[in-house]
Amino acid sequence: MLPGLARYYFPDLVGFGDRYPAMVGLTWDGRALDRRLLVDLEKPVWDSVAQALQARLADSVIDAAARQVPPEYYARDGARLSHALKRRRDLLRTASDRFYALLAGAVDIQATDEADSAVVERRGDGAVAVRLSRRDGTAYFARTFRRGETHEVRLYLQGGDDRVVVRGAGSGGITLRVVTGAGRSELVDSARGSGRNYFYVDHPPARLITGPRTSVDHTALRNGPPDDPTKPRLRDWGIRRTPGVRLLFAPDLGVVAGIGETGTWYGFRQDPYETQLRFSVGYATAAQRFRAALGGDFRDVVWGWDADLELRASGIEVVRFYELGNQSATPRSDEYYKVRQEQYVIAPSLVARSGGARFSLGPLVKYAHTALDTGTFVGSVRPYGVPRFLQVGAQAELRVDVRDRLRAPSRGALLTLGGSWYAAAYDVTTPFGEGHAEAATYLTAPLPFQPTLALRIAGKRVWGAYPFHEAAYIGGAATVRGFSEHRFAGDAAVYGNAELRLRLARIFVLLPEELGVFGLADAGRVYLAGETSDRWHAAVGGGVWVAFLSRTNTLSVAAAHSVEGTRAYVRAGFGF
Repeated sequence: MLPGLARYYFPDLVGFGDRYPAMVGLTWDGRALDRRLLVDLEKPVWDSVAQALQARLADSVIDAAARQVPPEYYARDGARLSHALKRRRDLLRTASDRFYALLAGAVDIQATDEADSAVVERRGDGAVAVRLSRRDGTAYFARTFRRGETHEVRLYLQGGDDRVVVRGAGSGGITLRVVTGAGRSELVDSARGSGRNYFYVDHPPARLITGPRTSVDHTALRNGPPDDPTKPRLRDWGIRRTPGVRLLFAPDLGVVAGIGETGTWYGFRQDPYETQLRFSVGYATAAQRFRAALGGDFRDVVWGWDADLELRASGIEVVRFYELGNQSATPRSDEYYKVRQEQYVIAPSLVARSGGARFSLGPLVKYAHTALDTGTFVGSVRPYGVPRFLQVGAQAELRVDVRDRLRAPSRGALLTLGGSWYAAAYDVTTPFGEGHAEAATYLTAPLPFQPTLALRIAGKRVWGAYPFHEAAYIGGAATVRGFSEHRFAGDAAVYGNAELRLRLARIFVLLPEELGVFGLADAGRVYLAGETSDRWHAAVGGGVWVAFLSRTNTLSVAAAHSVEGTRAYVRAGFGF
């Protein structure tokens, strides 16, 4: 099971059996050369080679090959080895088809550093024929790409004064992209069909003639091909699907177990990808509620801006309400302050990125339904925002992330500044808004045990008459540990966290692992208009952590003690 999970993150971890593994993983290490050297071979060539190999690999040949292993090994595993090889021979044509399809979808054609001539013809059946020749007329590349097999052809010109002519009146279906090189190229698009032709011109061309379906891009190529052609460029083809597992424990939520999947679509000049969709669903045992989320990240959608989409349905966003105030009464019983609320969120946004900085802006729709259970605090006081509350507004956020890792960082910093505003519409009686900020830094010293000091300060301020679930809260795993979730609520909140993380050892039990310990200290408070309080709520504690394969796969177990008791937490990564 472990190799199967690891294969999603390391595609080249493949095993040997009587069936071929996923073709992406089977050919992963050679992808740079495969996509460069096999691009001129059309489907009949692949078929003939596969048939020839099948004909030559008779049963007797395979049996003789299997017996080349040491006799002791053959006695134990020879029969399985022979059977697997024969089965793979029988499936060779299918494997060839899969390999061909993998390379044929988005094709990279590399010209030479000399003065080349390229003729691209769009044919009536939707096919695209590409012919590359030296200036003396000697052809060195010729292939016809079929619609249904290929959706994009990319022609990379190198040095030399190249000439490219696109002609024909064929229908669309295959996108053509021509990337000029260092020379003064001549680009002519005389095609009259519906196919899209893109010219990427980094240097002024000697001649440029466009047609009705031509697009010209003068943007310089980012993350261009590596100097060593045997090394892969930034991935710009195909789809990758990665499963995810979420497992954490917090006293008021219980065990939160969930699964999910991330689908990543790669595209031309899209760094690091073109589109990413994320789906997850989980269940909290103590809260007895589900949480489901769908997120989308769409790059370069309009005028250089990206687009994000967040859809969420959750019953664990607010699970406690103890009334407003920094010195709210000591809890009576655990059940009395429980809240059963379901939240539904729709939040599309436009996103601008620059390096580690990300700015987002967009509308926000949120609907909350709160159960007014008998014998609960929220059912007794019926605060503003119950039982149903629909709010519509807008949100904006600036996030600067220069950490070395998203999970368990050891260096770098994170800064977040954001806010949201809701109009007086639907269930909102008067407009209200909120602002929030967070700053965190991670410092690692070159000392024994690799000590990392992690520091964070964060806060929130709410203006106007707000529903109870939009209050500024502290308490729980995300803010001040050692207290119940959402223990204190007010118009504003501020809190800080500190952790000292030490690496003790590196061991190997099924997987390479790192073991460590850490200490923690949290403190925070809320502010409420009309209340006079100078009390800070603090907790101290510590825990252990283990990282599987890398620090990205860190699992931590912590305990935090406050004046209201000791609480344990288990989560992927650290608290922040």
